[in-house]
Amino acid sequence: MANTYKITITHYDSSVDLEPYTKTYEIPDDPDFAPMTALKALHWINRYHEPVAYDYNCRRGTCGRCAIMIDDEPRLACMFTLTGNHSFAPLSGFPVIRDLVVNKQEAYAKFVVSNHTIKTLAPDGVLKQIESEFWREKLYPLNACRECMCCYAGCQALNIFNKWGRFAGPGAMQEIYLRHIDGQDRSNRLEQAVFSGVFECVQCGNCTQYCPSLISCSENIKEMMDEAERAGMKPQGKASNYWPLL
Repeated sequence: MANTYKITITHYDSSVDLEPYTKTYEIPDDPDFAPMTALKALHWINRYHEPVAYDYNCRRGTCGRCAIMIDDEPRLACMFTLTGNHSFAPLSGFPVIRDLVVNKQEAYAKFVVSNHTIKTLAPDGVLKQIESEFWREKLYPLNACRECMCCYAGCQALNIFNKWGRFAGPGAMQEIYLRHIDGQDRSNRLEQAVFSGVFECVQCGNCTQYCPSLISCSENIKEMMDEAERAGMKPQGKASNYWPLL
């Protein structure tokens, strides 16, 4: 373990700065902060160097608010333990408010539009009990989504191919998938997935790789893509533009 860490942070304040700039801070491996996580490093910098704008709440990987780019990959700052020199930057694909704080409103809106509330005419007392294995293996991981937006920051369909206007994104797709596999939901969630741009997914696998809740995001999306294609719901002229998972 290093005795000191060098943390390079991307700064930007739209009211003052013309362009983002970086600044490097050296911090000790302070035993009072052990283990030194990225979030604790930001606390240390704010206490002993200068203010840096960042967001957080729970400090234990539950709320998802501390998501930032660490060494060019989306991570939760509270769950990332420092090992040496690192770079911190705002989440990719989101408008920067200041420093490491971004505006997630557009992505949150996609979650809301997904409308994952169960659609059924059956009263609560008539709904069937959920089988324990189905809950444990399929539903529980989906319900563990933190809405941290790490999957959006890593999504190549959104950030390389700029499909923000045509693709609900990997997080919102998990909400649709949640009800698609719910045998008691009466909405056509497969049709909803198609209209939400499921075939815009390029299957890069980054959403699964970066999900701190360990949700199989890209695999779930691929499952809906395959089912929709078998049902004849694939848009005409749409090529198989996904990349096989490695």
